[in-house]
Amino acid sequence: MDTSTFAERIKNTANSVIDVSQVSDIVAPLYYGLRPLDPEVQQTLASVDFPQIDNDTVDRIALFPDFYASRYRTVFLGLLAHVLYDQGIGSLFLFDDKQFPTCKPKEGPADCVECMKKSQKLIDVMGLEAEYLGDIDTSGVTPLSPNPEWMVQDAYSSVKRDQLIAEVDEENPHHQQLLEEYITGGQIAWQAAVAVDHQYDFDYLVTNIGPGLPKRSVLQYAKQEDKKIVGVMDPAFGRGDGYLFNHGELPLSQYMTEDKWQAIKSTNLEEEDRTELQSFMEDRFESARYQKHADRGVDIRSALDIDSDTETVYAMFTHLLWDAAIDTRLSRAFESHNDWLFETIDCFAQRDDRLVIKTHPAESIRKTNQGVMDVLDERYDELPENIDVLPPETDVSTYALIDLANVVLAYCSTTGLESAYMRTPVVTVGQPHYTDKGFTHDVESPSEYVAAIDADPKSLELSDSEYRLAQRYAYNYFIERPIYLDMIKPGFIGDEEYSLSLDSYADVIEDETLSRIGRSIVEWDDYFYRRKE
Repeated sequence: MDTSTFAERIKNTANSVIDVSQVSDIVAPLYYGLRPLDPEVQQTLASVDFPQIDNDTVDRIALFPDFYASRYRTVFLGLLAHVLYDQGIGSLFLFDDKQFPTCKPKEGPADCVECMKKSQKLIDVMGLEAEYLGDIDTSGVTPLSPNPEWMVQDAYSSVKRDQLIAEVDEENPHHQQLLEEYITGGQIAWQAAVAVDHQYDFDYLVTNIGPGLPKRSVLQYAKQEDKKIVGVMDPAFGRGDGYLFNHGELPLSQYMTEDKWQAIKSTNLEEEDRTELQSFMEDRFESARYQKHADRGVDIRSALDIDSDTETVYAMFTHLLWDAAIDTRLSRAFESHNDWLFETIDCFAQRDDRLVIKTHPAESIRKTNQGVMDVLDERYDELPENIDVLPPETDVSTYALIDLANVVLAYCSTTGLESAYMRTPVVTVGQPHYTDKGFTHDVESPSEYVAAIDADPKSLELSDSEYRLAQRYAYNYFIERPIYLDMIKPGFIGDEEYSLSLDSYADVIEDETLSRIGRSIVEWDDYFYRRKE
């Protein structure tokens, strides 16, 4: 099947019949896993004696399109639902019951049933009000036709994440099947959102924000209908276990609107704030989870054979190639992360300056089926002598490289923010959450990018006022915004380090942090962006 025919077909999947039996190795989203609900977690929840949420007793409803029940996410959202209920807002959870074709698990029907059992256990033990997709009457809802561009883009993002790859191969029948199935799932979720809204008239949407189906369909519907959106980012921020929230700014929950940034930057950091930030960053540089391979004892100049007195060094930090942070909608100067990679190498092939490309350590920690070094091997027989590529397992520290570099090149990596904090100038080519904040050089085209590289590095250095903005934003992002819950210790997403500390229902509704989150939703204030009151 040629690409044009396939591209035309993918726009109209809503009107086609898909034989999901032909694909046997699709799994539900990456982080969830199909583990049964931990007995100790279930026992703890049962001991709390949650009341049944009754939406007939409230005037407002929050929709939680959770779809796939999980230990760390559904439990947290269930606790939040009860706090909202105590403050006058009801809730409705949406769970899948084998309606999504992309949920078909590797191990067969038993795991699919186990996934449903997990959601039912959580519904029962936490007193949640919920609907399964198969029970929602969508007969009166018209599918979106043709498939909107955002849904097609989200399908591509979902396939890349599903397969852990950089690019979808439109000539690969398996990838074609996956794209069609994700779009079908997006249509199912859209129709469910419409039907549920007609029945419940929900006021709020509480969901993870990311460029993936099926949840993105519910988010798009909520934005279309002007619902209040609470975006939640999984607990991996701040010290490593903090949640991030926002009011639906896209593409991810790290983002904020310009007016919120203007309000934040108008307040100066006090000396105690700077001291707190310095202490936090020093700890981060030593203990960041993605620095597990780094050896602080490595002499980076010797390791890379760099004469710092005579050579100008550019440090380039790449990404996981399937990660949401480099979704095509976050592109700015280049069409894709790989285009940026190739243009940079081709540019430095004509220069004497040193380029050090540090591949993301998450390639080895979170795994990938297509890494940056694979992409480079496919394109280049060999690289120029002035270009070094550090593998994911390198013992060279990210922060030692930032400190060595004259200029940092970033797509959307958080290292761009860290570099600015370390006063190393940063050139961005994507749309990271810290772009356009006044302390990075944000180029708009390949020619502007090359011009920035051609510029004298000293001309890119941060002024005192720019550095103050970098400090202010870093303080907000790393310290002010992350929200921590003492009762839940999720560990790193997807790992086994999980604990739940609850003795009574009062522990939930009287928890200071959970209550404040609930109150922020009720009052619709700026607590999610600036928690100092």
